[in-house]
Amino acid sequence: MRKTVSFLVLPLLLACLIAGCKEGRRHLIIGVAQCSEDVWRDKLNDELTMAAYAYEDIELRIVSAGDDSERQMQQISDFIKQGVDLIIVSPNQLSSISYAIDKAEKNGIPVILFDRKSDTDNYTAFIGADNYEMGYQIGKFIAGQMQERGKVLEIMGLKGSSPAIERHKGFVCAINEYPDIRIIDTLEGDWTEKSGREAMEAFLRTGDASIDFIFAQNDRMAAGARRVLPGVSYCGIDGLAVRDGGLEQVKRGDLTCTYIYPTSGDRVFELALKILEGRSFERDNYLQSALVTKENAALLLMQAEEIERQTVNLKAIHKLASKYLNQYHLQRAIILLLIILMILLAVFFAFFLWVRKTKTALSEAVESQKAELEKSYEQQHKLGMEIERISSMQTPFVRSLLSVCTDHLADTEFNVNQLADEMAMSRVQLYRKVKLHTGMSAVDYIRSNRLEHARQLFDETDLNVSQVADQVGFATLQYFIKCFRKEYGCTPNEYIKSRAAAP
Repeated sequence: MRKTVSFLVLPLLLACLIAGCKEGRRHLIIGVAQCSEDVWRDKLNDELTMAAYAYEDIELRIVSAGDDSERQMQQISDFIKQGVDLIIVSPNQLSSISYAIDKAEKNGIPVILFDRKSDTDNYTAFIGADNYEMGYQIGKFIAGQMQERGKVLEIMGLKGSSPAIERHKGFVCAINEYPDIRIIDTLEGDWTEKSGREAMEAFLRTGDASIDFIFAQNDRMAAGARRVLPGVSYCGIDGLAVRDGGLEQVKRGDLTCTYIYPTSGDRVFELALKILEGRSFERDNYLQSALVTKENAALLLMQAEEIERQTVNLKAIHKLASKYLNQYHLQRAIILLLIILMILLAVFFAFFLWVRKTKTALSEAVESQKAELEKSYEQQHKLGMEIERISSMQTPFVRSLLSVCTDHLADTEFNVNQLADEMAMSRVQLYRKVKLHTGMSAVDYIRSNRLEHARQLFDETDLNVSQVADQVGFATLQYFIKCFRKEYGCTPNEYIKSRAAAP
């Protein structure tokens, strides 16, 4: 918890000081086109706003389409007319706003897809969780809870949206592995609690109510359906730490489980900065997520509530900082430092009192969970050993991967898309398999393979640095030297000298 306070407050201190001194960059505008308005998207918007606190020269313009695709098309067109520098968009449906995204690309405006995908390829980058994996893991969890036998019902999100499509595919794939489990129906919702309730009411008028488990593609639809048909086990997705959110529902037993869908507004803003500043970035960025059950819901909820309290403090700090910065131009850095130090002391004092008050209650909770945690740690250790054993094996996939990369060793244009084509799989499948077998992303694996061959050439030949860089596919000598130093802790010339000096 103490680390949380430092993590939240100290970066703001440094960022504000930097923002006070930074001059010269032109004013940049980032447009954010949300598909709808709800608690999850409010949290994302707050995180984006907080991330922008440190940059006086960056302006955020946030709009919401209210689940209206035509309105979202118009909002993106308005951003283009306004001449924004970058657009962050969460498409309402898979194909509904592709034209607007294409139009932005034609006008030279980078587009980041967040949370949801579009069927056009004219976007700059994507960032979000793996919805297929979420649906698949929920399906496996439900199968385990049902002892691989029984009847399940699914309530999908907005028709045509990429999360609804991908979560459904993952869920069906998992359930199909169990012949004694039957999906009796797949209902349509629109992510709202009302749609979950109405879908369940319509089903019960004609359907069979003898259901063992219900998977609603988000927690709000699960809550709506549960009002109509209680007494059935429910699973959802989102896992928000708000009042009556997914974490609270799991804690009190209304949901058997949920799956955290991270907002990660700071990561989205960081990706936008990389693009605007011309730095290197990954085109597809998948956020980590986790299954929440009653065993870990209370702890996650407590941590989230503490972070939220500190977030409120940060907002207050920023409000005070802005006021004083406007009043005192030359002295603003000194005044801001004093204000933050005073608030920091108050936060630590309040936190110290809170720790003393809750220490007894927490110690009892820790003791009650000690046995379960020890068992969990033992299982994780065994799993880690097994993963390490599997990773160390030269599987057919790894051999094939190495062969393809080696065949294209000198090809400076060889990239992840070509690698995926030659391995006969999609980028997402390639990313997951390479990560599983090597612990690296596909981009990192290609680069690491090139560098390993470079090191071998230095060991076995008398080629100079420039010649080796050409043979292992680096387009520029400077980039090769930079990557080699990062991989081996020394420059190529330093490596050659150390090899020559070795007995």
